[in-house]
Amino acid sequence: MGAQLDWSWRNSTTSSTFTSIVQNCSYTTGRPSAIDQWNPGQLSITITNTSDQAAGFTINDKIRMRLEHDAFDNTYYHTFYVQEVSFNDQPGNQNGSTATIICTDVLGRLGRTNVFTKNMPQARTITQLTTAFTSDLPSGATMPATYTGTSIASVNASYTGTVANRLNLNMVTEQGIVWQNQTQILLIGRDDIASLATSTISLGPESPYYTYTNIKRIALGTDFLNTSTVSTEVTAAVNSTDAASVSTYGTYGGTLSTVDYTLTQATGSASWQVFSRSDPTSIVFSIDMTSANSSNCADVIKRLWKASPELFCFVFYRKPGSGTLIQYLCQFQGFSMYVTPALTTFTFSLAPASFTGVFTLNSNVFGVLNQNILSFSW
Repeated sequence: MGAQLDWSWRNSTTSSTFTSIVQNCSYTTGRPSAIDQWNPGQLSITITNTSDQAAGFTINDKIRMRLEHDAFDNTYYHTFYVQEVSFNDQPGNQNGSTATIICTDVLGRLGRTNVFTKNMPQARTITQLTTAFTSDLPSGATMPATYTGTSIASVNASYTGTVANRLNLNMVTEQGIVWQNQTQILLIGRDDIASLATSTISLGPESPYYTYTNIKRIALGTDFLNTSTVSTEVTAAVNSTDAASVSTYGTYGGTLSTVDYTLTQATGSASWQVFSRSDPTSIVFSIDMTSANSSNCADVIKRLWKASPELFCFVFYRKPGSGTLIQYLCQFQGFSMYVTPALTTFTFSLAPASFTGVFTLNSNVFGVLNQNILSFSW
């Protein structure tokens, strides 16, 4: 199957490549907004099923979607787990019969993984997760202990619930990044963001940028907060307010549940939410691209699907009636794509880098000093 990008699909459990019977495929990963929880991704693949080809799939089979635009074709991929098979059986000779293979990612499996009275000692947010839950991962999945986190997660001597719920609580507390690709769920602490690989992705309206077909600029909307309440497991609720923003725009509040271990840390969490989101003129982006320019799209996917992903990019756009390009440094929050034999379409969700971490000097992502001006490393 060709879709201008060289995709392949393989059932790694049965060692069977089934690219030739794929009719279409939809894929989602990440989250649409910087204040959303990290939700499971999904891979839905519609296949020809005229001779019961769907019998080759069963629950928990590992499905690998791979980009083969490179000699190292095991470098750029994402693995999902079969959760359901939906059959569309046609009457008569059944020549039009299809089946849809519905899969979820590691986080989706962790959302169905309950633990009971799990002892979780106080620790840094990411260390607590990798220590407690590595043994609960689905077969073949990894949760690298590359980072430890900056915030401290409170002790819970008998946690009962899903692994995904606790992961979200810890990472909301951390205000870091959750990213999934290959066979890993990668947890990145907020103070580690500045050490990420230099961004080589620039999205813009024309060459020399990776050209998009559509860009939506969305003023903060639901991301806009000027009051915030943080509720923890071990402290009283903490409130923070940007009085100037409330005076100008009225009250726009939000509530976060965290596992901050002290009142001081919870106060910092509430203050950061308000500090980073109290200006309603700040914008987030939704950007569409298509495989009509396959080399650009392939380069973006390579950077998002490699083992150490590049999660930041530069976005360039013009306001209507202006010839001036405006530049933003953004973080990929997530993306989706739809694949047919003729075309692959992508939608990327991006938020300003300032939503994710504090401004850090001498950083590949946030800027380098002593360049006559404050410059970004491209």
